[in-house]
Amino acid sequence: MKNELAQVYETKTTACEANPDQWFLSFPAGVITKKQREEIVILAKDARDKCLSCPAMEPCRALGMKEENIKYGTWGGL
Repeated sequence: MKNELAQVYETKTTACEANPDQWFLSFPAGVITKKQREEIVILAKDARDKCLSCPAMEPCRALGMKEENIKYGTWGGL
């Protein structure tokens, strides 16, 4: 059986390669402004929407639900 990460990389689209930072958003230190929060939400929703049409969504989501990954990034639309 193939490694789960290898399966995701085999079937993913170029959407997550074009701007990988969009899937792993970082937040500024300290208090963020309303505008910063809105920009982060827009980027996160866009990443999620791109995931919905990706052929690797299901294996990516399963990988993202693993304990070591669950706190970080957008995985399979989540």
